[in-house]
Amino acid sequence: MNPGQCFKRSIIHGAPPSDKPPPDMPPSPHKSHFLQNSDNERVKVTVRSRPLTKAEESREDVIPVVFVNPDKSTVTVRRKGSFVDYTEFKFDAVLGASATQADVYAVAAQPIVLDVLEGYNGTIMAYGQTGAGKTYTLADVVINDAIQSRVEGIIPRSAANIFEYASNDKNHEYHISMSYIQIYMETIQDLLNPETTNLQIREAEDGGIFIAGVHEIEVKSLEDVVTLLMLGDCNRQCAFTKLNAHSSRSHAIVIITVEKKTFSLLDSTNSSEGRRISKGILVGKLFLVDLAGSERLKKSGSEGLRAVEAMSVNMSLTALGKCISARADPSITHVPFRDSKLTRLLQESLGGNTKTSLIINIAPCCDHIQETLSSLKFGIRAMKVGSRAILNFEEEFRVLNRHLQENTQSKDKQAGNDTKSHNQGVNPESHIDAQTNSGSKCSNILDHKGKVSRRAERNILKKSTKEPDFGQDSKDVSVNCGEEEIRELQRAYKKHYVDELQNVQVK
Repeated sequence: MNPGQCFKRSIIHGAPPSDKPPPDMPPSPHKSHFLQNSDNERVKVTVRSRPLTKAEESREDVIPVVFVNPDKSTVTVRRKGSFVDYTEFKFDAVLGASATQADVYAVAAQPIVLDVLEGYNGTIMAYGQTGAGKTYTLADVVINDAIQSRVEGIIPRSAANIFEYASNDKNHEYHISMSYIQIYMETIQDLLNPETTNLQIREAEDGGIFIAGVHEIEVKSLEDVVTLLMLGDCNRQCAFTKLNAHSSRSHAIVIITVEKKTFSLLDSTNSSEGRRISKGILVGKLFLVDLAGSERLKKSGSEGLRAVEAMSVNMSLTALGKCISARADPSITHVPFRDSKLTRLLQESLGGNTKTSLIINIAPCCDHIQETLSSLKFGIRAMKVGSRAILNFEEEFRVLNRHLQENTQSKDKQAGNDTKSHNQGVNPESHIDAQTNSGSKCSNILDHKGKVSRRAERNILKKSTKEPDFGQDSKDVSVNCGEEEIRELQRAYKKHYVDELQNVQVK
């Protein structure tokens, strides 16, 4: 009698089932291409099983139901009361309870990070039920001063790998920035700037998705990333439930943007030393997504606001599952990305211009067998989703234009706050006199944007000196002058960079 029949008979007669591992299963139809060279890009799926907790180990009625085989990259689940004794799932990679953080990063994250450094977009996403170890896998940072050791998750390790690669590359210049947001009850919030709430998702001219108004901070070392990560974690929504003492109530996304400037060497006529000119900029974005865990209210004991949060999380994860199923089926033409903010923001990560790695976190306890099966089935469907990542090459003037617009918005906002605070303690008459001085207003605008074009600066100065010829009040002249200056600056700015682009193309 084989072990499968013995297990089935023990279920019928009520005897305790065997705790031995399942027999060898026939080959699974789901073949792995994770460590093989393949022209067909798709979502790569890695399964990580957490160890049993102390409470689970102390129970006598706990029987093993999940068996992982890292060598064969399979997960076998013993199904109690089902017509099928065992169900086997085959993935790109499988990691057991003894796997370290370094093992998880090397298998599931490092290939994506290296692609981002070459100019591709990459997404590393953790999925699973609450308490399965998603946040620990991604964002865990534990510093033990006693033995001088650090245990880090995927986010700190990715940042360390990026900075190490950039420091060793002497042929390129790097600009690295970071953003940190959360999706809490269908509202996008900036964790690095908590005052900014209800951010909107926009679509770029090339079809890409971005968040308008998100705070993007330049980082120059791993310490800067860890500091911002801890700052954002303090603003993230977490709560206590029966399943997890620090249950995440929102989806968190860390966005690391790597701009890599490439150069070409031109030989000079009078010397042997060459002159380097910029050929363009490769822009790679790394999305590190810590999804909130799905939960059953009966198990988690959530009530009131916590129950509303759990329902919002479950609805967004359901929308994510629908998009995965639609992408996996070639016959379906409509993908419901707009059903939730999460799926809309991850639109490019699900079969778009992004290389995606999905980490399925599971719990081996028999109490969570249904959630484990659901997570494994989700991973199998995700393996059928293809991707079409392309190299993100931008001209240098476009990147400078984007940085200038961001700096302009931030400076305008800061100037508005300073003016508001200054006007509270200033005489209104003196404030009106200061506004009527059009020359000072023009100089402020020139200081802010005067570096764009000297010709535009001279034209603005000429206009500002012709105030007496208008025959109007100085107050009206200053208002009209400001509008004309802004338009002149826009025209001069556009003409300046268009001329530069044409000169580069002619050369």
